[in-house]
Amino acid sequence: MMGQLKAGFRVLAALAVAVSLQACGAPQPRERIVLQPVDLMLQDAPKVVDRGLTGATLSFPFKVTNPNATSVTLERLNLNATINDKALGANTAAPAVRIGPNETVIVPIKYDVSFISGGMAVVDAITNQNAAVAVDGTAKVSNADNRFDADPLEHPFQIK
Repeated sequence: MMGQLKAGFRVLAALAVAVSLQACGAPQPRERIVLQPVDLMLQDAPKVVDRGLTGATLSFPFKVTNPNATSVTLERLNLNATINDKALGANTAAPAVRIGPNETVIVPIKYDVSFISGGMAVVDAITNQNAAVAVDGTAKVSNADNRFDADPLEHPFQIK
């Protein structure tokens, strides 16, 4: 009789553990979403933030708008800029900026230019405020909200 009682308690304990585990359940799959491209514009003309003997560093103030209903992280910008039709060369920036749903943020991106490749004329144009700026490239964003599942998105952009 005592053995049956112990066996009954074991079965009851195993059943209680199974019921509690089932109540917790397996994690529910996250809702799958498709990220939309962020909108990039220049808020203002680039500024010279540092000048040396062989080159200068410019700061491009990008205005980035997230049209998604979820937060995204701006992971990377691959840039090709021209000022007064002079190519500045390629630049890659990894700002890692979180942008809320339907939010706009200003993201300053530094860009190094060499005086050897005509950078002095570019710096003079910026300093004298007569610079025609164009930027194109790609922007990579990823989902920053763990409630959703989304693939990162890399998309082209062009600013004239």
